[in-house]
Amino acid sequence: YKGVPAGSVEVIIAEDAAEIDGLVVDENFQKKGIGSRLQKFVMEKFLDKTIILVADGEDTPREMYRKQNYEYLGFKYHAHKVYED
Repeated sequence: YKGVPAGSVEVIIAEDAAEIDGLVVDENFQKKGIGSRLQKFVMEKFLDKTIILVADGEDTPREMYRKQNYEYLGFKYHAHKVYED
């Protein structure tokens, strides 16, 4: 943002899809359109693929995703078993 690193995104590339993962915008730069620009970059880079965004539950900026015309496809739970010695 204006020459200062303000965010990052990881992209997992498959044959037919590109999944946006690990989208992060520094707290000091939020609400400046940076998250939207990162997503737009991915969408423009992979025009031939379906863009998938897996969003976390409550900490997800849903309004931003709605404005970008993402389509809600479902909800999924994950559980991790922790082994103790």
